[in-house]
Amino acid sequence: MRAEMPNPESRLLPGEKTKVKVLLDVLEGAMTVPVVAVRDEDGAKYVFVVSADGIVEKRNVSVGAPVGKRIVVKSGLAPGEMVATDKFDLLFDGEKVSPLGAEDKNNSKKSAQPSEDKK
Repeated sequence: MRAEMPNPESRLLPGEKTKVKVLLDVLEGAMTVPVVAVRDEDGAKYVFVVSADGIVEKRNVSVGAPVGKRIVVKSGLAPGEMVATDKFDLLFDGEKVSPLGAEDKNNSKKSAQPSEDKK
């Protein structure tokens, strides 16, 4: 990319290069999730959504560009839905778990664990 910009103090000399961040698009009300929450299976992206009653649902999502350690979710999630961010090998569609919030996770080495109800 090539650009012209004011250089009144001559900080850049002709031919010098600099790094520039360019805002190409603005997504009003965009949702993001941690990059680690998005899984990939044969090119299809999905997340594990945990309902208020602790039931896990594997949900296909459409994602956009990463923004730091988060990624934009274009479709497949509703505002306020909780997604799993670790222990993916223990999660299955329809599984009942006891999720931990961010505060709990910081105070414990455990994460969303299968519920003891299932025997």
